Amino acid sequence: SQVSHLLYTVARFGSTPLHQAAYFGHCDCAAVLLAGGALVNVEEAWGQTPLFLAAQRAHRLVLYILNKVHF
Repeated sequence: SQVSHLLYTVARFGSTPLHQAAYFGHCDCAAVLLAGGALVNVEEAWGQTPLFLAAQRAHRLVLYILNKVHF
């Protein structure tokens, strides 16, 4: 699929596309990445997970989506 190559792309400091979607509050992107198998618990260089980033920035809908997969 078009998404599968993005799931495991890692930026310079360990950030994944799911980290970016969570940080910026992109619910649709997060949902597509998770449906494709993106991992919720991956930590970037500072130990932050996508779940942490969404909570830190108060992106409630992204948190809801991530929690559905995580728990």
